[in-house]
Amino acid sequence: MKEQNGRKFDPARRARLVSPGRRRRLPPYKTLRRLGLKRGETFVDIGCGPGFFSLPAARIVGPEGMVVSLDVSREMLADLEAEAARRGVSNVKTFLVGEAGSGIPPGKAWYFLGDVLHEVPDVERYLALLHRRLGPRSRLAVLEFHKRRTAHGPPLSHRLALSRMRSGLREAGFRVLKSFDVNDEEYALVAGK
Repeated sequence: MKEQNGRKFDPARRARLVSPGRRRRLPPYKTLRRLGLKRGETFVDIGCGPGFFSLPAARIVGPEGMVVSLDVSREMLADLEAEAARRGVSNVKTFLVGEAGSGIPPGKAWYFLGDVLHEVPDVERYLALLHRRLGPRSRLAVLEFHKRRTAHGPPLSHRLALSRMRSGLREAGFRVLKSFDVNDEEYALVAGK
């Protein structure tokens, strides 16, 4: 994948993020339900891109719930807004945020990082910031690529091994509540305070 600043996904390639092939490998509804997302909850999609997870989350949480979609790219947010309007989805709110984690709202039910954390230069600092944002009953879900060669995903040097992710979460004050392989290439973790 072409990257900017060494790690950040190039928004010009955003169509890959919503491709049919990615949907087959990583079915968003099934993945979000397996994480534990439920009707009526608020889901904060950090690094939402063009809405691969935000739009399915909006359907799962329903009109009683809310999806807060955050990204550093105006192009990604514009695509998400256009697709939400096309589908008549009204429970998705988009916000342009800074790369250092500014703009992440506190105390929501779910915080989600779907294949995003490997782009963050200081993972430990970012996890500590998220820990401060989470309420006592909030959940953090992290989806990342295994640290091995796969057909898809970021360069091997950018990937976060499952063991490193577990220890990083613990060091930031989280308790790992659940972990599973989403497919042959990616894993998921759910953590709480």
